[in-house]
Amino acid sequence: MTLKLTQRDKKLLIVLAVVVLIVGVGAGLLFPLMEKGQNLKEEVLNADIEQQERSQKVESLPALQKREDQVLEEIGKAQQDFYPIMQSMEIDKMLTEMALTKGLTVKDLDIKMPVTGEYTTLKDYTGPLPEEENENTEEGTVYNGIYTASVMMTLSGGRETIQSMMDECTANEPGMRITDFTWQSSKESSSWTLGMTLEIYMCEDTQQYILEQKAAREAAKAQAGEDTQAGADTEEDNITEAEE
Repeated sequence: MTLKLTQRDKKLLIVLAVVVLIVGVGAGLLFPLMEKGQNLKEEVLNADIEQQERSQKVESLPALQKREDQVLEEIGKAQQDFYPIMQSMEIDKMLTEMALTKGLTVKDLDIKMPVTGEYTTLKDYTGPLPEEENENTEEGTVYNGIYTASVMMTLSGGRETIQSMMDECTANEPGMRITDFTWQSSKESSSWTLGMTLEIYMCEDTQQYILEQKAAREAAKAQAGEDTQAGADTEEDNITEAEE
């Protein structure tokens, strides 16, 4: 059986072919363009959001700078109550000169210096203790940037001069604190012997402390990034091995 196409059928086939061609070309060109346009819109939107965030940061920068200056000023005032970071020889010289100016003899002086990074921990005796706490509680408040040097000192001299030495040490609080003391008179003479334990609180330089804390945060962030990357590489290797 032979199928004969009329002239009308031929025209319809040509029109259909043209329509199919147009639709195919349109689908191949328009859809990618539409998708690209949508992606561009999303990128523009994200850029606008990022620009707004940056603008807000720029606008808040003066207030943040002012707040930082206020904090640094407050820290500077608080640091005035503490000693700067000193070496053991400097502490030895300070206490020895203090004793000699009062006519006392330094019989023994032992200084235990703090370890870098181990900041001072003190109990807060200014407020009421919770019911579950007692005198044996070891917990306290850690003061970042404050180091403690422990000093055991033995002096000899007159009673009044020893009392004057203790008064001067007490007057230097909170930078210096007497934690324990014993004194006794000599049977052979009128001199007295004072055994005294001191804690000397030394404060780090503010700018140096801030730089060290920033460096520590950057190092921790970098380490976290390395760990994440290492985990991703390991997972990728495992997937590759499984596929093989």
